Amino acid sequence: MNSKNSRMRMMWLLKVLLVLLTYHFSLITSSAQTLYSQNMEAARLFLESGCLKKAQQHYMTAIEQAESTGEGNITDAQMGLVDALKFWQPVEAQRWANRCEQASRRDAITRRNLIIMNACISFTLGNTSLFDTHYQNYHSLLDANEGLPAKGLRAMEAMHQAMNHYYDEALNQLAQEDSILLLDRLDITACIYRMACDTTRLLATLQRQMEAKDSLMAALYDSNLSSAATTASMTRAQQKAEADSSTLLKVVLGLAALCLAMLIVWLRLRHKDRKALMRKNKQLTEALRMANETDEMKTEFVRRVSHEIRTPLNAIIGFNEILYNSGIELPAEERSDLVMRINDNMDAITKIVNEMLRLAETETEVKYECEDRVLCNDFFSGLLYSHEKDASAGVTLKYTTRVVNRDRVIINAEVVTDIMENLISNAIKFTSEGSIELFCHKEKGMLHLTVTDTGTGIPADKQDEVFEKFAKADAFKPGIGLGLTVSRNIARKMGGDLVLDKSYDKGARFILTLPLITD
Repeated sequence: MNSKNSRMRMMWLLKVLLVLLTYHFSLITSSAQTLYSQNMEAARLFLESGCLKKAQQHYMTAIEQAESTGEGNITDAQMGLVDALKFWQPVEAQRWANRCEQASRRDAITRRNLIIMNACISFTLGNTSLFDTHYQNYHSLLDANEGLPAKGLRAMEAMHQAMNHYYDEALNQLAQEDSILLLDRLDITACIYRMACDTTRLLATLQRQMEAKDSLMAALYDSNLSSAATTASMTRAQQKAEADSSTLLKVVLGLAALCLAMLIVWLRLRHKDRKALMRKNKQLTEALRMANETDEMKTEFVRRVSHEIRTPLNAIIGFNEILYNSGIELPAEERSDLVMRINDNMDAITKIVNEMLRLAETETEVKYECEDRVLCNDFFSGLLYSHEKDASAGVTLKYTTRVVNRDRVIINAEVVTDIMENLISNAIKFTSEGSIELFCHKEKGMLHLTVTDTGTGIPADKQDEVFEKFAKADAFKPGIGLGLTVSRNIARKMGGDLVLDKSYDKGARFILTLPLITD
């Protein structure tokens, strides 16, 4: 009877192992297809938002996955890569386009899209004869395939006119094109102005291109990228689980082999091994959870900082390209203006870096000594009125006080200035009309400084998180969302605080309190 039961248990175990093996291989195949699809979707989002380097990385990953696993359409990934590189790296794009040539002949739509991209590449490189070949191929394809949508027709005509030096006609054609991406239209427009040596309109187009990319990327991060990051995090967790599953499967197979020789011993050890495995899985699950939390914080940090640095950095690159383009002659006044814009954007990047350094400083054990004796009203009114030139035309700056005019207070002037600069700059940023008031008074041994504006205010659903790292009331406004976090940390280290007055509903009101130290 015992022998029969043992054989039944062995058969049951072998069936379970067979099911696990089948599930294991199906999971690997499913994971490969999922990773390919996620990389293709991420690449498409970055391409449409103008982040071409990220799009290139995801398309390359998708190509590698398709080559190594056989999952996914390698031609689609290669075509996407050509689309991302056609204006940015036209020589590299041409190399990848050649790989798609044979596969594109199987489908008229794919063939049409490749011809358009090849035309853009030859247009960017200024290769007239090669462009004419693609132009003729495009029209021949439309003639041979009745009913095929004429995507990019006006763009092709615009490039053809520009190649023949009819720049105004080219721009008119392009203005009517609505079947290609906005950023592609702007790239073609910039090429036309560059060919026409129209520096002024080239500069305006590059500026518009940078603004469009910034807007599209901000929308991408707010609406799609957080979801994509979550999906990627889940994929990493899935890969980790699959690795653990593979290890577990090897252990089970080893135990099964041992079971064939020593069934009784295996049965005794089975219960003990199961408990150890459960403890290990629990430890791995906890470690994975902590790793994912750290990864999400890192992703959020990179997202915020890259978003804010991207705009001034793109401006510096664009203006520098125009400034040192040997084919463009710039008047001294325009050259001076470009240099000034480059310096302004460098200052913006420096400010972001300083903000991050200040945050790191406030999260250490550093102490802020209060050793600066200042005239209270002169000091704080001076900070406010130094921003008069930054405020909108319809905004009035007001300083009011209940402190005696010659009263002195002892503070750390450097860090208090940083706090007030953050509060005043935020008020100016979000106030287009009305007033910004700084009110100073003493109460219960504390110095109170209240900054009140009549701007857009802070939505009720964001008031509780306004002091959190990277929190922003408006994602489209400049800044990385560290100013208020740093300011409150400093205030608390000095024995004070920084709070939001939630009862005020005509804008925003922040109250800074500092220990009152007098002569």
